Amino acid sequence: DKIAEIEKIFNERFANIINIFGTETQDLLKKTAEIDQVIKKINKDFKLKNFVSAVTNIELKLEESRNPIISVLKRIKEFQEENNSSLGVANLFTQNKDLNKINRNAVKLLKYLKDEIGKSKTGKLLLSDTIHILFRIEENGNDTGWIEKLKNVGSEGTDILVKAMLNIMLLNVFKEGASRKFKEFQLHIIMDEIGKLHSTNVKGLLRFANERNIIVLNGSPETNNQLDYGHIYHLDKVAGH
Repeated sequence: DKIAEIEKIFNERFANIINIFGTETQDLLKKTAEIDQVIKKINKDFKLKNFVSAVTNIELKLEESRNPIISVLKRIKEFQEENNSSLGVANLFTQNKDLNKINRNAVKLLKYLKDEIGKSKTGKLLLSDTIHILFRIEENGNDTGWIEKLKNVGSEGTDILVKAMLNIMLLNVFKEGASRKFKEFQLHIIMDEIGKLHSTNVKGLLRFANERNIIVLNGSPETNNQLDYGHIYHLDKVAGH
């Protein structure tokens, strides 16, 4: 029967698509769990060693993505797990009536996914769409509450300070992971904007980094905090060069 043969091929194909989406989404969620572990390590790292008096708390948390494409992919993954042995063609575990219902639901989910991708402005899924990270900063007596972006946390200097501290803690988490494979090592980093900070915050930030075995290199127009650095280089611009 030609119709039955075509139906069998069609069912096998969309069952394969469901299985692919389910497996790929599961892999994606595992990566999300890894990101959550990194965030917990950053939060713990701040509480253990903070030497910047202006910033009394930095905290991050990971929430479920609000992206509708991700939501449909999760539904597909759950559907695939619940019906893994029944997708596609009839077998010992299914009756034709049950199979038809399962197949119809599978097609609906794929249509939902197609619709959500069509609504997307870019038509594609970015890494930033898969996670939703919130920040909470307490500085100089001010509490931002949970916010999505590190903009206008305080003054321009506070913004620079908080971002520098987050970068240092993120690097430290990965440095500690590498140190378990190799022996402990120093990490040298270049930070361009911290020369704009008040000398007190520069001193605290340098210690914040040094306690994590991270050495900061930066340029500064200021000359009143030279003793905070291990090494100082003075550069002059010579006319004609």
